[in-house]
Amino acid sequence: MTNERENKETLKTREREQRLELRFPCRGTRRHLIPLFFDNAATFRPMSHATVDHLLGLLLHAFLPEADAAKYSFHSFRIGFACSLLAAGCPPATIQALARWRSAESLEVYARLNPSDYAAWVSKALSQRTDSITTRRLPRPPPIDESIIVASFSAASSLFDKAERSLSDAQLSA
Repeated sequence: MTNERENKETLKTREREQRLELRFPCRGTRRHLIPLFFDNAATFRPMSHATVDHLLGLLLHAFLPEADAAKYSFHSFRIGFACSLLAAGCPPATIQALARWRSAESLEVYARLNPSDYAAWVSKALSQRTDSITTRRLPRPPPIDESIIVASFSAASSLFDKAERSLSDAQLSA
C-alpha cells in the first residue's frame, strides 16, 4: 500500500512540475539561475523571507487558533526539519545541504537531539567499560535513571526555546 501511495504522490509532484515548467519555461543553464519560488514572474526575483513568513502565517491562521499560529515561523519549520533529519540518522553534511545552511555552525545550533536520544547516548556512555589511562583511576559512576535525564533535558530544551523566541521577538520589535 505504501509503494502505491508513494507512486501516486510522485506522479502528482511530476504533474505539478510539468504545469510549472509550461507556465514558466526555464531551460538549460537558466534553470540554475532562476529560483523555484519567486515574488515576480516577470523578473523572477527570489521570494523574500518576509513573504514566505507572511504566506505561512496566512496558512497557519486558516487552520490554527491565533495563539497557536503565532508560535510558528518559517524558521521554526527549518529547525524542526533539521531535528527530524538528525533523529532519522541523516549525515550532518546532508542536513546542512537540505536545510540550505551555509555553514556547519547553523547545524550545531539548530539540529537538536531529541531528549530520549540524548538520554540513550548518556546511558550507553555510562554502561561502557573504559580502560584508557585517562579514566582508569576515576570511580565508576552510580546508575542513573534515564527518566530523570529526559525530564531534565526536556526542561532545559523548553527554556532554550523560550529564550530563542524572546530573542526573536525582541529583534523583530527593534
